[in-house]
Amino acid sequence: MAQLPSDDETTRMVLDIFKHFDTRPGEVLMPQNIAAVSMERRYRQEDLDGGLQIAADRGWVEYGPNGTIRLTKEGFAKV
Repeated sequence: MAQLPSDDETTRMVLDIFKHFDTRPGEVLMPQNIAAVSMERRYRQEDLDGGLQIAADRGWVEYGPNGTIRLTKEGFAKV
């Protein structure tokens, strides 16, 4: 039986997408960028959404206008 990814695994998915784009602290990704890489890597949307929320709760990312997601200094340190 398949297992659900852990919180650490889903947040790693998110941080790996920021790493893919060589994102620096304070820079943002558009939802389309995140979707494109997640589809390429075959991440499930539910897992990615959970990882984004956990990363936001931990202060690693912040939600911005128009669905943008900003990488924080704390998040950059985890990339």
